[in-house]
Amino acid sequence: MGSAYIPDHSPTQVLALLQQRSTLHDLSPGMLDEIETISESVVYVRSRAIFPVSARDFISRESVTVDSSGVVTLTSIPEPSIVRSSPPSVIRGEQRTQWVLEPRDGGTRVTLRTDTVMNGWVPAYVSRLLARTAADQPAKLALLIGDAAPPDPEPSSWCCCY
Repeated sequence: MGSAYIPDHSPTQVLALLQQRSTLHDLSPGMLDEIETISESVVYVRSRAIFPVSARDFISRESVTVDSSGVVTLTSIPEPSIVRSSPPSVIRGEQRTQWVLEPRDGGTRVTLRTDTVMNGWVPAYVSRLLARTAADQPAKLALLIGDAAPPDPEPSSWCCCY
């Protein structure tokens, strides 16, 4: 789990940036091979192999909720009903993530919770690296937003590795 504060940006502005697929590459530089939106709420992500571990891929369904206090939650859960072939060397993993965007003092407190089941063998040092990378993502997002403000979104109808 990681968190950061982003001044001068509302939760909906931060959400707009998180929903841009290019942001995932910026938050995990050099770790992702492919990101594809399969449907409006289903996303395919394939990670690069980190020696000596095979590449992994994940298919997730995303949903957004907003509560009465203005807290925006972007949740992603595994979507086993979608079948997609992967290269033989890629192992299908499962990932649950939850980005919680809370309005605070004219800005947004961003918290990321993630639970990843890698499936297959993963050495401890790679698990620690992945956990640190996930915990650092809210701070990287704050730095990214500091460089370029997200667009205002149009009104419209988520650490552990094992």
